[in-house]
Amino acid sequence: MNELNLIRTLLAEAPPSAEVIAEGRRRIAGQPAPRRKRPSVRWGLMGAGLAAAAGAAAVITLAVTAGAPGTGPASSARPSAQPGLRFGPATTPAGVLRNAALAALQLPADAPRPDQFVYTQLYRYQQVGHAGGGVLQTWTSADGTQLGVEYAGPNLKAATPACRNGVTIGKPVGQPVNQEGPSPCSAGDYAAYQPDLPTNPTALLAYLRHRFGVGPADPGGLLSQTEEMLTTSYLTPAQCAALYRVLAQAPGLTVVPHVTNVRGQTGVGIRASRESKGFINTIIFDRKTYAPLGMNWKGVEGPVKGTRNGEVLLKTAIVDKTPPLP
Repeated sequence: MNELNLIRTLLAEAPPSAEVIAEGRRRIAGQPAPRRKRPSVRWGLMGAGLAAAAGAAAVITLAVTAGAPGTGPASSARPSAQPGLRFGPATTPAGVLRNAALAALQLPADAPRPDQFVYTQLYRYQQVGHAGGGVLQTWTSADGTQLGVEYAGPNLKAATPACRNGVTIGKPVGQPVNQEGPSPCSAGDYAAYQPDLPTNPTALLAYLRHRFGVGPADPGGLLSQTEEMLTTSYLTPAQCAALYRVLAQAPGLTVVPHVTNVRGQTGVGIRASRESKGFINTIIFDRKTYAPLGMNWKGVEGPVKGTRNGEVLLKTAIVDKTPPLP
């Protein structure tokens, strides 16, 4: 399903507003888009600090990375989230996610070149291990063939692996680049951008089942995996919308009308009714623009029981290079 067909489908699912109808007709007719800022699509996800933690996050603002250590000029960057379309009813998970898909489809369809990097700046707060709050910066290879970089603090820097000629390469801190092992790999395993990711929800669901073993029958696992893909990949508008629509098929999700992220912003949440790896995850959306506002996860069993944690991606941009490899 291409982007125009996806818009047609979304507009047919529920009685849309006059603005949504006008936007849909404009897009289907191929008319130029009005010049305006649009909500963000790029999300952020990193580990929660324990092997069992299912952390996640979402973009709320985007900017070029002027001043980010070691980056080249941003060759493209997406605008800050702004109020846009008027949406349909959001009293069910499917309604909220349908609105989020419509919002995602209004984003510019830019993409990094294979030789570029996706830069992200992520704020994370977690009670797990009494870690508190902090900012993680990452530079991830667009096509997965170049080593990336992570900054978790002034003295916490690491290179992230890549795949070249079908073999994983890495770089320990202070050591030369080396081949990590004989196991074959695909550059897509490390890529921040995957242009071949399906945009048809049926094909995308088949991909998720085949590669990750998740589907609507496992709402917690599907929510976690969907969030990870939204966070760690630079998605096109149609790819992002398709992931929302696949997630909307899961029966074990509920709407949380008012939920606050770890930065104090309040929106509408989509929560898994069952735990995933010891946590209950809640994705948060702005109630007006349906731009993502982050993700919270609450510990419900074991040593993490009762902990409240969350992440919010503060910036993302396409850049030409990384800081020096540590």
